[in-house]
Amino acid sequence: MKFSTILKQLLALPVIALSLLSQRTAAQDMQAIPTLTPLPHASEGVAQPVISLNGEWGFTKNNQSAGTKIKVPGEWEMQGYTVHEGETALYTRALSIPADWKGKRIKIRFEGVSSHAIVKVNGKKVTEHEGSFVPFEADITNALQPADNVLQVAVQSRTISDILACTSQYAVHTVGGILRDVTLMALPQEHISSIAVVTTFDKEYRKATLSLNVGATTTSPSYLFTLRDKEGKLVAQQQSSDPRTKISNLNVRHWNPEQPYLYELTTELQQKGKTLQTLKQKVGFREVAIKNARVYVNGMPVKLHGVNRHSVHPVTGRSIDASLDVLDAVLFREANCNFIRTSHYPPTEAFLNACDSLGIFVEDESSLCWIQHHASPIWKKWDYRDQKFLPYMMAANLEKVVAHRNHPSVIMWSLGNESAWSPLWAKVNEAVKALDPTRPTLMHDQCWGGFNNYGNKADIANYHYPGINGGRATDTMSRPVFFGEYAHLATYNRRELLTDPGQRAFYGEPLAKMYDSMYYYEKCLGGAIWSGIDDVFHMPDGRIVGYGPWGPIDAWRRKSPSILA
Repeated sequence: MKFSTILKQLLALPVIALSLLSQRTAAQDMQAIPTLTPLPHASEGVAQPVISLNGEWGFTKNNQSAGTKIKVPGEWEMQGYTVHEGETALYTRALSIPADWKGKRIKIRFEGVSSHAIVKVNGKKVTEHEGSFVPFEADITNALQPADNVLQVAVQSRTISDILACTSQYAVHTVGGILRDVTLMALPQEHISSIAVVTTFDKEYRKATLSLNVGATTTSPSYLFTLRDKEGKLVAQQQSSDPRTKISNLNVRHWNPEQPYLYELTTELQQKGKTLQTLKQKVGFREVAIKNARVYVNGMPVKLHGVNRHSVHPVTGRSIDASLDVLDAVLFREANCNFIRTSHYPPTEAFLNACDSLGIFVEDESSLCWIQHHASPIWKKWDYRDQKFLPYMMAANLEKVVAHRNHPSVIMWSLGNESAWSPLWAKVNEAVKALDPTRPTLMHDQCWGGFNNYGNKADIANYHYPGINGGRATDTMSRPVFFGEYAHLATYNRRELLTDPGQRAFYGEPLAKMYDSMYYYEKCLGGAIWSGIDDVFHMPDGRIVGYGPWGPIDAWRRKSPSILA
């Protein structure tokens, strides 16, 4: 399809809403991001407070009368369905509400829909969302009937969030559909609507403080916080009516890649001595700081050695099973990685849970890519500094932070990939740091040289594909420097690979030199190899598309010679 045709269709889509805009401050945009209700472990009087809606759904497009079935979660194109740009696919399923949910607040949660969704229950719109890889929710209580409830999700792909992230362009096919889990939850009328956990240490990193910020729908909450170790032994317990509670002077084990120790925090919302709702979550005690252009975790300087990672499977595309999320984390940990960059969109909860338990540092990247970069032709027509893009850039970052801020494995927020810094990015950076001041930010452009060097002001500088003297160049920087992509496998040397496939086996020699250099220069934070996994899609019509077979593991999770180097 010609670029002019794509642009015309994009500008015709009502969901793009490029007129949205105006002179909003970073704080105002941050406040516009909705809270994300934590899934309850228990809800008073309810046997099963969380129900999965994954499975077979009805599927039609463009208001066709006859439909078929589709698997949720999943990409529609990977399942043999074609939904053209500007068309709408309609997902439908019956909602069976358990009898003991009567009188509860009932919410639905989507972990990721690409890329624009309108959700209706019994024909009543309950929410609308733009953005592919971040969770969102809706309270559907008032739309429900006593019986025969119907859930509908109208989905369009290749809308503005897809374009700003190059999601479909990058995957070389339309990434459309309900990509991640869908769940239904039952909550008390007065319930916990959010919880943020922060861990800090004293100057000697011996005693810890657990800071809790709880949002609730009640004006007079009472909370019981209970912290237990892996063996279930009580570490601390505190009753509080303050939504901002601190539990101090804790003698706990540190969370780090060598010993990723996790505690269990139980939060109970109580009223007149009765527990209305219970949450359970893992807590890892770790603190991230930048001092003298170095990154410290729990007072110790760190070097990051890892990979970039895509969520991909050859036959399911960007929608993958939780078992593969876990397997990826295991494979990279076995390959001596202590770090994974989630290029170029946020990961799933399953992946972060695996990194929490295995001890893998994570750079959590927002779904924004190639804004004002030659790889994305749309910027020949659009102005990357136009304020109309700010709400989408804000949402891509802040919704991610709200969803993932309680994971100890996440040690830094990536604002986006290979984009030109602008006043818009400065506002996004300000808002991310206001929402979560406990982690540094970075943005993937170049911090020296000419190409893509627009002078970003994130906490950590970045450079892609440094030469062998890249480590030495970091000494000239005033910030820590991370090699966000480096030492790519021989994926671009296609002719050489055809004539001498064995050259992959020699990958380890120059990599060892880069490792030595990164460890020698203090301001070099380390690097992430491009890439960790092949990004290849086997389409139902027989085509094989994607950006590259560039991983030390392929998309089937088989190890290449490079991972053994």
